[in-house]
Amino acid sequence: MPYTQLTQEQRYAIYSLMKERFSKSSISDVIGVHRSTVYRELARNTGQRGYRYKQAHRLTEKRRLNSQFPVRFTEAVQEIVVFISSIYLLDKFEITVYAARRVS
Repeated sequence: MPYTQLTQEQRYAIYSLMKERFSKSSISDVIGVHRSTVYRELARNTGQRGYRYKQAHRLTEKRRLNSQFPVRFTEAVQEIVVFISSIYLLDKFEITVYAARRVS
């Protein structure tokens, strides 16, 4: 099974099914994830007032933004970085050549 993060809809399903007293294994079957995902979600995002799906989603988004590597360095991202750095280096080279011409 490929790794994907839970959606807000899946978190709402966890919330609703927990209120209906479904087992965590049953919840995982219903939303189509491994049961450890449900256990992990509840462990990370259950507050003093229990599991609340909106709060859980906000906490997850906050952790994602504060993570060390919030964006995966895919091939598309690498192409953008190379393109931007080539423009930067070209500009820097042109400024250096222009400055050298003015000094001469």
